[in-house]
Amino acid sequence: MSCNTDFASIEAEGHLLRSRMLDLFVQIEDWVARKAQTIGGKPSKASLGQKLKVIRASSDNFKHPKRIGELADRMEAAIGLRNEIVHSELKTVLDKIGQPIWLFRNVGDTEEALVPVQTVLTRSSFAERLILLRKLVKELNDQQLRPPAPTALAASSATAAAQKPARRLPSARSKPPSPPAASTGPAIVQP
Repeated sequence: MSCNTDFASIEAEGHLLRSRMLDLFVQIEDWVARKAQTIGGKPSKASLGQKLKVIRASSDNFKHPKRIGELADRMEAAIGLRNEIVHSELKTVLDKIGQPIWLFRNVGDTEEALVPVQTVLTRSSFAERLILLRKLVKELNDQQLRPPAPTALAASSATAAAQKPARRLPSARSKPPSPPAASTGPAIVQP
């Protein structure tokens, strides 16, 4: 019983680590989708890879365009891992000393092979990837778009406002206006 319970908890650990990884992939996908929509002006049903191409091609829209290129390279690698994890069946095995190894075999792989291609993760490699994905998410969230360039209408309004002399308003420090001087003679009323 103890061996089965331990193995069940190891399997559950693999599913938990996979779930944490998928949550980070969702945050990356959300960032890509939001930025691609902001740049493109409308929601897109394009694939994640296509949206990433839009961001890469529009890197000049960001305050740090070179940084976007570097992050796009890392996102492409993350998308590859995401595709493997999302479309794979998770199998748990133990190595010779009883340490867990999680195998991900992509069910979309239709090639018949003697040894199917698998993604293999251990506790340490899962932890390393989770750290790298968290760092990538943080760095993505730090990327800001440049403010939009003023439109011609806004620019002409700003030019007109700059040419018109501004009316000075009294400041809080200025003295209140003096009352009119009192007249010493009788008031003259005109009909």
